[in-house]
Amino acid sequence: MNPRRKIAMQIISTDGVYGAERVVLDLAEYFARRAWDSRVVAIDCPGADALLELARARGLKTHKILASNRFLLHTLRDLREYVAREHVDVVHAHGYKADTLLQWSGARRHARTVSTCHTWYSDTWRMKFYEFLDKLSLRRFHHVAVVSPQLREEVLAAGIPASRVSLVRNGTAMPVATDGARQRLRAEFGYGADDLVLVRVGRLANSKGNDLLLQALAGKPQFEHVRVLFVGDGEEQSLLQSLAASLGLGARTRFTGYRADIPDLLAAGDLFVLPSIKEGLPIALLEAMACGMPIVSTNAGAISMALEHARNAWVVPAGDVNALADALAQAVSRPDLRDTYARRAHEDFLRWFSVDAMGAAYASIYEGRSVAEPAPSPQPGLAQP
Repeated sequence: MNPRRKIAMQIISTDGVYGAERVVLDLAEYFARRAWDSRVVAIDCPGADALLELARARGLKTHKILASNRFLLHTLRDLREYVAREHVDVVHAHGYKADTLLQWSGARRHARTVSTCHTWYSDTWRMKFYEFLDKLSLRRFHHVAVVSPQLREEVLAAGIPASRVSLVRNGTAMPVATDGARQRLRAEFGYGADDLVLVRVGRLANSKGNDLLLQALAGKPQFEHVRVLFVGDGEEQSLLQSLAASLGLGARTRFTGYRADIPDLLAAGDLFVLPSIKEGLPIALLEAMACGMPIVSTNAGAISMALEHARNAWVVPAGDVNALADALAQAVSRPDLRDTYARRAHEDFLRWFSVDAMGAAYASIYEGRSVAEPAPSPQPGLAQP
């Protein structure tokens, strides 16, 4: 008689398929390939159906937990009963809402509970309150993974014992663009052969520094042939569109809204820009590294785990508009450095940020084994170009 397969369940509340959602999909697929009964569970939110559809396309089992503020007790009961009924071995939560509902549901009595802290965005008092609730909930989890040293310090300060906290690098699958994507999308957006296209992927929120990118480009003749593609949606879209127009960048800036074809959009661009003030370790950044795109980024969050200034990218202090403008000016004017940095970033991705490397770390956590501290990356002290 064959032994029962262990069941691992990824659970998230989602408004769209962004970085954390891609981690959920990649991890679920990783464990499915290793003979786990691997499932993706979404709490009923605007992005739940899209996420579950992608999961089913990968051959994964899915489930949706109905959620309602009015019937919160029903949501908690349904979550607890699903974990108990299905004999789930490991429940892996992603994000404050999944963490909090999982803890309040009492599912910890039936399964090993794991959470990944991708980052906290405390842009408003409401989000600060949710962060507070999340940190209280995490104290009851069997294990907490963090994607950056800064998040580890926050988690430890919240009272979670160091023995139950592990630093795990984010990883992602190699993105593959469709045939002819560059030509097709550049034609779609009206870009010419001489246009240099900056691609910015991420939520349009205050912590992402999108306004700083516009300010860095404004009024500088060396950027006349530069076009900016903002990929993602968020509450600041109208404000950013107004700012771009006021800075004379309206005709050179496009806002695509949410898009699922990120590899194609990266293929259409010439330079990936990450101006964030606060971050974890963005999956979009890792995808840009994997695609061999040159990168200009701030040093927010765990970005220094992936990028090193003047070795595989241009990296500037978060919030420094002048430094961002200087880095962009050099990137625009030095195609030789763009090629060198992009090649090195691609090599670093292959070494440090694969799904297999990330999955192996979580496999240890799921089994209750210790997780080795990630080695530094990228390696310092390499020759400059």
